[in-house]
Amino acid sequence: MITASRTHKGYRRKINEDSFFVRRFSDNACLLAVADGMGGEAGGDLASRITVDYMEDCPEPKKNDIRAALGDLVLNIHSEVLQAVEQRPELQGMGSTLVLAYIKKPFLYWAHVGDSRLYLFRDGNLIRITEDHTVPGRLLASGDITEEAARVHPMRNLLLRCVGCKRCEPDSGSFAIKASDIVLLCSDGLYGEVAPEEIVAILGKEKSLAGKCLDLIDAALAAGGADNITVVAVQI
Repeated sequence: MITASRTHKGYRRKINEDSFFVRRFSDNACLLAVADGMGGEAGGDLASRITVDYMEDCPEPKKNDIRAALGDLVLNIHSEVLQAVEQRPELQGMGSTLVLAYIKKPFLYWAHVGDSRLYLFRDGNLIRITEDHTVPGRLLASGDITEEAARVHPMRNLLLRCVGCKRCEPDSGSFAIKASDIVLLCSDGLYGEVAPEEIVAILGKEKSLAGKCLDLIDAALAAGGADNITVVAVQI
């Protein structure tokens, strides 16, 4: 497996409230995550950092129930963020999205809360694995609006679930992976600016994975760079 990652604060934000995480285990498994903080400059940055820092020392998920282990990991991080707010009441309202993937061939296991996304790029097709925990995310999942309409929906930034929110109920799942698959985790700073067909064109290039990540960031910046942008990718 080849991994690559890239982040940029964009052109309109003072700081980068996104954080990302890549950790390889001795058995060639790996754990990856993207977190997009919210709650103001100090709060959002802190929430996403707490989220990824917690994973530095977490044990590798056990084989018997990996999906449950990832769900528990999200809830443990949720408790860490709530504890930080308890200690510093001025941070009330801070939280973070979290999308994480644990890859242990031949499977990928995932969990997420919020609107950072997990995609699978396979045979030239971009498949979105996660559903956004937002109002337009619900409407998109039910087929009531299009992907393009969801990207510009006025309530697209209002999270219904997140790490640190009143409601933190992670979704989880798994699927088989195969050679040449590319797995992409990203914050909304990417897909909110770059259309799916452009992401497909970039991932399909004859270029290194690191080069593709850089091109994804550049595409979001060229579209305006209105938000922090983070991408983490794995090529099987």
